[in-house]
Amino acid sequence: MDCGVTGRRPIMKRSDSVRLIPICLLALAPLLAALIAYQYLPARIPTHWDASGVITYSDRWFILPLSAISAVVTGLMFVTRRIDPKRENYTRFSDAYQTFILIFDVFMLAITLFVITESVRPGTLDAQVFVTVLVGILIVVCGNLMPKFKHNYFIGIRTPWTLANETVWYRTHRLCGVVWVIGGLVIVLSAFLPARVSLPVLLTAIAVLVLVPYIMSYVFFRREQGT
Repeated sequence: MDCGVTGRRPIMKRSDSVRLIPICLLALAPLLAALIAYQYLPARIPTHWDASGVITYSDRWFILPLSAISAVVTGLMFVTRRIDPKRENYTRFSDAYQTFILIFDVFMLAITLFVITESVRPGTLDAQVFVTVLVGILIVVCGNLMPKFKHNYFIGIRTPWTLANETVWYRTHRLCGVVWVIGGLVIVLSAFLPARVSLPVLLTAIAVLVLVPYIMSYVFFRREQGT
């Protein structure tokens, strides 16, 4: 991928281009794993585990679109930074942006390998614990990256108020970085709590992660407006 230019600022730094190969390889890794394992999979594979432990099965071909999500999202992430009206800002947080892509690709590789493992050897892993911990870690990492995201239209806390005011954007992301790290750790902890406690804790953490950014971005915006 070449380095485009907008005005006097490049859309992508030269150092970013060097990282494209490992990013692309990792993005394709889930699909490669699925293609290698495909012939060994049963006709029906587990694709969903509900809170009560009931498993939903799908035809084994479902592993292919599932594993391709990583490559598709990675491709879209590089497209969106070129078409974003604020694309010049991406050079200011390229490391955080690419780290997010890498972490997402690792997440999808782990999910793909988990589905393959549970298809071939059911019960090897506890689905609820594994997925909950994995999601919690992803949220913790995103929380660490969030304060580094600069004003843009595609990644971060995108409410009407953060998009309208750059100061509101920064204040919201600084606060929510902390909230997401704590929330992610609570989600990880919830995986090891008794069943009667685990779900309420998990749902409460998710509600906080969703509501705090929305509410506080409005509060920060009103403060900026002096109202």
